[in-house]
Amino acid sequence: MSASLKDVAVITGASAGIGAVYADRQARRGYDLILVARNQARLDQLAARIAGATGCMVTTVSADLNNKADLSRTETIVGTDPRITMLVNNAGVGGLAPQLQSDVDAMEGMVNLNVTALMRRAVRLHHVTRSQLSSPGRYPS
Repeated sequence: MSASLKDVAVITGASAGIGAVYADRQARRGYDLILVARNQARLDQLAARIAGATGCMVTTVSADLNNKADLSRTETIVGTDPRITMLVNNAGVGGLAPQLQSDVDAMEGMVNLNVTALMRRAVRLHHVTRSQLSSPGRYPS
């Protein structure tokens, strides 16, 4: 596959449901994709389907964003690819029990995934976007 000059959308929680729909829609809007989710087999199936239907480049990243090493790896990807112009944060979980009956460790994991992981990726994307804005020719003045 040859390198693409298209903008890239990173979509977390992309292997099924709403994340998969976002992936398909962004590819049809002309984006290349980086799809992030825990289930590599589902990511591979989705990537093949979208690439075949749209011709876009699709990269998959199997990662559990509650795992610090996986989160760091995705931060590096987001923070070093200057083509990334969109982050769709679809990874997340919610509690089913009333808060006072919930397990505090499970609640901490939920906050880490829903808030901390998103904040870390967004900050990394901001840094790369800010450096792009100072690069001549990348964006119009």
